[in-house]
Amino acid sequence: MGAIWFRRANLAGTLNEMVGYKSGISLNTEQMADIAIEHADELAGEQDDAIRIRSEEFEELLATLLHGVGNIASSSIAPLGGTLFHELKGNPARLWVFMQVADMLSEHLHALAAPDEPYVGFPPLTESSTLWDAAQRMTGLVIHLANPAVLTLDRRRFASEATMKYGEEGSRIAERLLIDFNGVIHRSPWLGFRKFEFRDVVTLDNLFLSESLTPSHGNYIDQRFVDYLSSNESALPAMNWRKFEGLVGEYFKRTGYHVELGAGRNDDSIDARVWSENQKPEDPAIMIIQCKREKATIGKVVVKALYADVMHEGAKSGLIVTTNRVSKGAKRTIQGRSYPIQIAEGTTVRDWLLAMRTPGTSPFLGE
Repeated sequence: MGAIWFRRANLAGTLNEMVGYKSGISLNTEQMADIAIEHADELAGEQDDAIRIRSEEFEELLATLLHGVGNIASSSIAPLGGTLFHELKGNPARLWVFMQVADMLSEHLHALAAPDEPYVGFPPLTESSTLWDAAQRMTGLVIHLANPAVLTLDRRRFASEATMKYGEEGSRIAERLLIDFNGVIHRSPWLGFRKFEFRDVVTLDNLFLSESLTPSHGNYIDQRFVDYLSSNESALPAMNWRKFEGLVGEYFKRTGYHVELGAGRNDDSIDARVWSENQKPEDPAIMIIQCKREKATIGKVVVKALYADVMHEGAKSGLIVTTNRVSKGAKRTIQGRSYPIQIAEGTTVRDWLLAMRTPGTSPFLGE
């Protein structure tokens, strides 16, 4: 592979533009250096310095940044089908099907990338074939991915053909290859493909500094920040307090409840009210929520104040949501006095984030 020369300032600018395009999140140089620690020397320093970076290293750097903002599940730049190949190499029967389907995918891609050139398939595998022989079948896939024409691959046609020829196993392998295909071309700096068309680009600073709850992609907090937090749990206590309230409201909204967030300031410490689907707006809320994005543990004072609010509004229960934990004394108060109060601590909030994370697992784009 070749190498690319950048002015350090241009390297950071190019990466920021690509991350913004692929993930919808804009990063400054310091944030990129924090995410891609192994490449910090290339990103930080004299901005006019010339930087030489190998093309595969540049691809790895972009993948690291996309993974760092929660846009992709792994920072690996393994070739298309590489992970699945290693999973199946100990099972000769499944490996054989994998190679046939991989060859079929290579043929489909070849027809798009080089339609005027005859396709030369791989020789059939035999009992004497080595794993190296089998691995060569993937080479054509990697080569074809350098051509933008591969973006027009008819995924449904390929999957149907694999199913028709190789049954359920062929269908499963085709689906895995297509998911991998979508991931590889999304993370590639050489192709202008992205899985999702964002309406705008948001800065990462917005998560920590802004109280705004008017996201472009979400009800109360932007989906891109949900994805970021699901990969960066340590950022939860540092996010803006109002954004944390939005995160809690987002979770209950997505699980089928009607949600009303408090005013944020001067809200009498009621951060959210929640109603079930079959309730009327004038009915008492089934739950009143107090959000505590704090590093300190939550004590009895918060518990007693929330209980008073539950009684005053005629709600069925209260919920304390915290990025940290509720003290043992506060929990004993809830239990000893039979308060109708539930607790969602840091681990529960992290589970909510994983439940709301963008799946990105469908082999057919748009689903």
